[in-house]
Amino acid sequence: MIRYTNVRFRYIAVGNEEKPADPFASAFFSAIQNLHNSISAAGLRNRTKVTTATIAGALGDKAKARNFSCHELLNKYINFFKINY
Repeated sequence: MIRYTNVRFRYIAVGNEEKPADPFASAFFSAIQNLHNSISAAGLRNRTKVTTATIAGALGDKAKARNFSCHELLNKYINFFKINY
């Protein structure tokens, strides 16, 4: 991360409506952690937040959600955001 005094990013989004069933979905959580750590190391933790978006349709089907550990994935995100923001 390089700090530019005339540019302010409020949020950085990782992923694009990931589905918990996607084989790479768990990689987004690591990417969020890595970006957060980089932002914090650059002294920008209070200015820039890291976030993601999940596809809402994946949350509606409870049977599928259970099979794909949707709740586990969301709980990881929620706990991370609760602790860090």
